[in-house]
Amino acid sequence: MNPVQKPAWLMALVGASLMSILFGLIHVSDAIVRLEIGSTSGETLDATINPLFAVVYLGGVAASWNQKRVGYVVVLILSSLSTWGFSGHTTGLTPPNLVEIGRATGVLFVFAILVGEVASLSAVILSIYALGHFRFRRLANRSFANTAERR
Repeated sequence: MNPVQKPAWLMALVGASLMSILFGLIHVSDAIVRLEIGSTSGETLDATINPLFAVVYLGGVAASWNQKRVGYVVVLILSSLSTWGFSGHTTGLTPPNLVEIGRATGVLFVFAILVGEVASLSAVILSIYALGHFRFRRLANRSFANTAERR
């Protein structure tokens, strides 16, 4: 592997995270327009918090791209929250469920939730893998250093 080339799992992590952010913002936009929370002040708060969430998530993605552990942790936490948000609608645990969303806005926003859920869950799995890979690499470097000192 070329030193400049990034590993496939890292490119997949970044791609899944970016899709999670994009489809999350599409979903939130739809929820704001439909007054899903029920009040204008609640939707204003939602419209303020979610872009901030996305900016922090993007920071985690950028740190992950540079293979920093903090980035993997941020992506893991925020993609877990995103997965929980998407899966709440698909399982019916948080209103409205997918049928209600589909009847109110059509197939596009149901699709956005489903793609967002797949992307977020993929980011969770890949960030767990990345953290394991990071730990393994650190242990291997430590082991190599100890072996070199013994010689």
